[in-house]
Amino acid sequence: GHNTSQETTLLPPIAASDLIQEVSALIGREPIDPIKIEPVPATTFRDFIRDQLGSTYPREKRSARAHAFSLLGLLPKGINWLDVLTGFELGKSVAASVSDGSRVLVLESVPANHPYVRIEMVGAISDAINLQHTSEEDQSKKTGMGNNEDLRRSQEALRRGIRKTITRRYARTLGVSTSLEAPSQIVLEEKPLASGSMLDRWYSLPDFVGPFFVDFLVGPRGSLRNMDAALNRPPLTLMEFIRPLWYQDPSLWQHHPVPVDFANELMKTRPSHTDVLGVGGLIPWLAQTNSSHTARSISSQWAGDRWAVWEFPDGSAALFLETRWQDEKSALKFRDAIPKFPYQWNFPYENGSSIIKILRGSSPAALNRLDPFAQ
Repeated sequence: GHNTSQETTLLPPIAASDLIQEVSALIGREPIDPIKIEPVPATTFRDFIRDQLGSTYPREKRSARAHAFSLLGLLPKGINWLDVLTGFELGKSVAASVSDGSRVLVLESVPANHPYVRIEMVGAISDAINLQHTSEEDQSKKTGMGNNEDLRRSQEALRRGIRKTITRRYARTLGVSTSLEAPSQIVLEEKPLASGSMLDRWYSLPDFVGPFFVDFLVGPRGSLRNMDAALNRPPLTLMEFIRPLWYQDPSLWQHHPVPVDFANELMKTRPSHTDVLGVGGLIPWLAQTNSSHTARSISSQWAGDRWAVWEFPDGSAALFLETRWQDEKSALKFRDAIPKFPYQWNFPYENGSSIIKILRGSSPAALNRLDPFAQ
């Protein structure tokens, strides 16, 4: 068991039903259906996390997404997309809610009364209660924008923001720090990528911006019932988490989504996959060669984007990225900050435009297949 130099004091035991009640009181919402707390072996927990990520990133689009992220320099070559994300998730997680909120799975190998585990359980129960109150259909109906990654990640940021706010408040009532070390029994995956990598920053961004947004709307001690309006009209972009005033007053900014079929005419063949990076993707991308501050301040003038990726039979790939900005000045700032890449071509800039487009290839030949002038 514990061989850490600093013993963690275990909390007094609590019945599952009492813990669920305490979390309900913090959220200001009752569960609709009973929530079952289920201790599971590490293999079951790992499979569950991996399956959840697998349904978020369906197999048929996975290699295209991996190609896109590797062309953006966010995913090192030869690293499996699902493996690396599972590693990130299992590096910190000991409890998780199933998607309909009926069960919370907890690693059975960890002591249930360890403060870290208790706080994780509280977070997973808060997810379960919120998931019972929102169904998938609700979310996509409300947006009418079709699904894209930026929209999905903003839904995640909202859930994570509420979860983190609840765990912080719960920890405060216990007089426990939220930056506790995990117990040694956590089955940590062999991480294929170090935490702190740009992909890790990309993945964990909803975790950072979510609590900031919740805090902005309800204040440090305000009731989470005040989040109901945001749950009924959720933000559609991660941009609104970074600039909550823009969420409150949409007239303050222009949101110009790039149409889904934007790349259909570029080549004889349609792209393998297309999706939205959003500020959550642009910040870590720009931060590869710019300071974090610069990456954030440039991205904070975003108006929309979309990438498309083509996978060629020889294993090479090419990426087309169109970005839209609040005005010409912010577009040019972005253009000047784009990370260098050996096989990259910038579309000629049109005066007065707030659109910047680039092409990238995994090889000169792959880039030439996309070059509109080479065809």
